[in-house]
Amino acid sequence: MRFTNKNYPMKSEGFLPAERVYALDALRGIMMLLGLVIHAGLTYGQTDYQTIWPLKDPNNSMLFDLIVSYIHAFRMPVFFVVAGYFAALLFYRKGPNTMLLNRFKRILLPFLAAVLSVYPLVFMAFTFSAASFASVKNPFGEAWNILVTGKFLPFNVVHLWFLYFLAMYTVVGWLPAKIFQKSTAFTMTFKKAFTYILQNAWLRIFCMATLIFGCLSWMGTTFILTNAAWKIDPSTFVIYLVFFE
Repeated sequence: MRFTNKNYPMKSEGFLPAERVYALDALRGIMMLLGLVIHAGLTYGQTDYQTIWPLKDPNNSMLFDLIVSYIHAFRMPVFFVVAGYFAALLFYRKGPNTMLLNRFKRILLPFLAAVLSVYPLVFMAFTFSAASFASVKNPFGEAWNILVTGKFLPFNVVHLWFLYFLAMYTVVGWLPAKIFQKSTAFTMTFKKAFTYILQNAWLRIFCMATLIFGCLSWMGTTFILTNAAWKIDPSTFVIYLVFFE
């Protein structure tokens, strides 16, 4: 299917895939399975991740830290790249308004529902496991106490931060789309510059590396952090936005 919508000049060239890209579905599945590996490694590694992952088995090894670092370097960026691809696909096929409505139904609503349903279970599981590692006589009682005292209330988004970010990235992508729609000249200029970068392999690598280096320098770390709190960390937000866009 050729891009033909005159409201979006960036669609005037190229083709949309006629069928579902199953390779990307497989890629997402692999990244999800690696999530099991990385979270097990957090428990059995020697690094103290504090509130990010409070569970720590006394029988640990540096090998798990190396595995965690290796997988974390690409796992979440891959998720955001794939999510950005499908968001762009929806945008080009249906337009920005339909994309916004679709993301509201498929990302924001499930996110809010999960905050109220999944979060308490995750909090209980953490409490139960921590109590078990600490040899508490009644670990389930400790976990149940979390519910009856109201401590399960979602004061952060834990592992739902991915959906939290995607919901905001959708809005971030929708706003420029409206600007591009009204300014054909600006859109074409942006398209030419972006296409030139993409077609030059070394320039593409340089620009991407520069953006990532800048974000990591902003973070003050060589490790891409995650954002489990409701309050957004700007550097974390920007670096994953680079992969999404």
